[in-house]
Amino acid sequence: MENTDAELESLRAALRWWKGVAVVSVLLLLSGIVGVINMSRVTPTPAQAVEAMGATERAAEAVRAGDYMAALALLSEEAERGRAAAQYMLGQLYADGHGVNQDYRAAYQWFKRAAEQDEPDAQYALASMYAYGQGVARDDAKAAMWSIRARERGYGAPAVDQQAEPENE
Repeated sequence: MENTDAELESLRAALRWWKGVAVVSVLLLLSGIVGVINMSRVTPTPAQAVEAMGATERAAEAVRAGDYMAALALLSEEAERGRAAAQYMLGQLYADGHGVNQDYRAAYQWFKRAAEQDEPDAQYALASMYAYGQGVARDDAKAAMWSIRARERGYGAPAVDQQAEPENE
């Protein structure tokens, strides 16, 4: 059964919409979860916490509206200030190619900065990049190390560990 051009375009539009929903969902989830994790390390003033949350929410709203450039600007500013959640989210936008050309090397750099602040999602993202050689040379030992660190900090997906281990045949 062949799909017409209109049906294919409708499917593509639906896929773009769902991808946008997924990005917004991740941004909103991270703004809460990662913000709490980061606040346990360095306690910002109430004004700083509100400002950071506001920037994250504005970035999520920009993504929802399809304004990836605005989201990138907001996240870039927060990431440069050293906020791990923003660094991770910015890395995710580069990895997915939202608002910029997909750039695994840039994604790696942002994930690494966040991972070094013990951000478990960023640590897992680094593990995946090392396991698949995205943005860095493939390195199973580093993939396993970052995956273990992520798991120690609460990330629970073992897929990279399995990828880094030799296959049993």
